[in-house]
Amino acid sequence: MCLAVGFAAKFADREVSPTRGYAAGLAYGLLGGFLATRSPSFAAVACALVAGELLAGKVDKAAHYLAGAAFFVTVAALGFVQPPLAFFALLCALAILDEWMEAAAEDFPPALSFIARYRLLSDLGALALSLVTGDWVFFIAIACFDLGYQLFDWLDYRLKGGRKWRK
Repeated sequence: MCLAVGFAAKFADREVSPTRGYAAGLAYGLLGGFLATRSPSFAAVACALVAGELLAGKVDKAAHYLAGAAFFVTVAALGFVQPPLAFFALLCALAILDEWMEAAAEDFPPALSFIARYRLLSDLGALALSLVTGDWVFFIAIACFDLGYQLFDWLDYRLKGGRKWRK
């Protein structure tokens, strides 16, 4: 499911048709909200990613606002699961840094530029949390989300005959 959330989030980013963009936003908001109600670890990851996007000021399309609303309505309807506050705070801070660094990725040295371009701070933090706690939900959830996000880019590139998408 995390893979589908990442894929739909990137689809909502790229979709120029409002109807399909809204559908993708609704889908990833509902799925993300559902996952946030499954366990404290999922709640920490999902809520941190949503909060990080909002606090970094990166929500820039109506489809993402719809996703946020669907996320919160789903969590409210299915019951909020309290995430471990320290883990949430760490993942949220890393998500914010990911967003800020991605915007300036070309200004960093090559290794750091790679981390910034692919927003890997959250992944590395989740890996560290999983290693320390033994709860692999942190890492698997973020890694699958990012895999879905990148998979959309890869498929989009291939389906367009090797032409990059233009902003």
